[in-house]
Amino acid sequence: MSQIMKTFMGIFLLLFLMASSAGMLGAFLQVLNAQDMHAMIVDELENGNYCVPVLKESFEKTQKYGYDLEIILYRENHETYVCTQKEELPQNSKDMEMAKVTLGFAFEIPFFGIVQNYNVSGYAR
Repeated sequence: MSQIMKTFMGIFLLLFLMASSAGMLGAFLQVLNAQDMHAMIVDELENGNYCVPVLKESFEKTQKYGYDLEIILYRENHETYVCTQKEELPQNSKDMEMAKVTLGFAFEIPFFGIVQNYNVSGYAR
């Protein structure tokens, strides 16, 4: 009888370990995808010289994948533009010096019921 209990407990712990590790791996992939999206947006802004169509495309991509994007644009004359939607973008992108890009994403581990929001921030120069 004790052999049956030991076997059952071993199988139960093995299944618990597999489910929890699958959840952790999925959460790691969520973070990795968000970091990749952030790096891609920063690269596109730098290479596109903060062009308005590139900024609009960045907002469309993040909206498509369910991320929240905030871009703070800095001009050479120290003016700033805070953009959380593509409708808030300035009309022209002349004299843009740099941009702070913040990407918000949901971090989820469904097996444990963990849902939290995190941000990845960085500067495009």
